[in-house]
Amino acid sequence: TEAYAEPNYLRFNNDQPNDPLYSKQWAHQSTNIAAVWDSTRGSSNLVIAVIDSGVALSHPDLAAKIWRSSSGMPGRDFVDLDTASLVARGYVLDPNEDYTVQDDDPSDYFGHGTHCAGIAAGATNNGKGIAAVAIAPRIMALRAGYYIGVPMYGTTWTAVVASAGTVQAIDYAIANGASVISMSFGGPVASQAEADAVNRALAAGLVLVAAAGNDNSS
Repeated sequence: TEAYAEPNYLRFNNDQPNDPLYSKQWAHQSTNIAAVWDSTRGSSNLVIAVIDSGVALSHPDLAAKIWRSSSGMPGRDFVDLDTASLVARGYVLDPNEDYTVQDDDPSDYFGHGTHCAGIAAGATNNGKGIAAVAIAPRIMALRAGYYIGVPMYGTTWTAVVASAGTVQAIDYAIANGASVISMSFGGPVASQAEADAVNRALAAGLVLVAAAGNDNSS
């Protein structure tokens, strides 16, 4: 038998962040995301545009990760509804939510967009909350969704993302240098305007990620 000598090599565990809720993040465990972090954590030059209900801009796991435009804006709010018409038709509005006037404040009044932004690129290894999938990239907050009471079997509160806002948000992401667009929403009716906007984003080289939905349908 041939003898040989070699160094006593050291092996290292995959990177485990110190975020206290990391162990409870089922998706991270099932996808073995820590193995990916050993190879790459992305870059702060990459921007993930989250089209949703907005983002809680001062959240301790998000504040340091928010993208800012050259004028210091964190994104855009594309929600502007005819509230009088909605109320007349039986819809119920949350008095604390912003339903009118498009502006540069994409704050989240519902929480879904904040949740998605945190999973995508929240601050990681900061000893707080959860760990994100993409550790280094920043978040562009694009608000196209809102929470509204729908007159159905009484009042059913639901989160809504309007296609007109989605189209504007996609074009904003393209124009402002986003690398990825996250769209955690869907519906049964096709929109040509949305399809055209998606194709513009693809042609510009963006990666688009959309929800598969919860209904086990196509």
